[in-house]
Amino acid sequence: MNADKLIETAAKLAKGRIRIYITGGYLRDSFLKKENISDIDFVVYGDAKKTAKAFAKAVKGSFVLLSDAFNIYRVVCGKSFVCDFSKGRGRNIKEDLAERDFTINALAREVNNGELIDIFGGIKDLKKGIIRETTGKTVFKDDPLRLLRAVRLAATLDLKIAPETAKNIKSLSKLIVKPAKERVRDELLKIFTAENSAEYILLLDKFGLLEKIFPVCRNYISEYF
Repeated sequence: MNADKLIETAAKLAKGRIRIYITGGYLRDSFLKKENISDIDFVVYGDAKKTAKAFAKAVKGSFVLLSDAFNIYRVVCGKSFVCDFSKGRGRNIKEDLAERDFTINALAREVNNGELIDIFGGIKDLKKGIIRETTGKTVFKDDPLRLLRAVRLAATLDLKIAPETAKNIKSLSKLIVKPAKERVRDELLKIFTAENSAEYILLLDKFGLLEKIFPVCRNYISEYF
């Protein structure tokens, strides 16, 4: 089953009953013409758990409970696709997108009418090849891991970080000690294994993130680079 068929299945489940939107990375990576996109995120305004279970049955996939507390559910569709279903935050999709991290991730498309919702200019930023936060410094204060995620997205998607965003990351770099260490580790591993990773390690140092995560590196980078 391909992505179009999966989205068509979601549309049939939504029609006349609930609203389902494709969000985030799938739309972003499709616009960037990335190959082998295997993850589709659906936001549901309705019963997300019931929808995910119905979807799993329709596509003969496996339902996986990720978090009942946060209403996040997964359907594994063979070896090719993973579809995540989450309950929409706020009263509507625009309120949900307002809580996203970067403009390029704050995109949504309604599965039935195909309407693209882009309230922060994410498509424009994708065309420019830049990463920019949706709501300024608040984005990083709400979740400091996003300080690292910005660099990881730049590394893995070959994008540049907008000057104002870079300034905000540097000014808030001390917050990177707050997220759980395993979350920090996962972001770092993605940066370290990216093509031209050395460029982004230097960027981490420029932002003051590296020395906060690895205090022993405080003098190493400046001495050897």
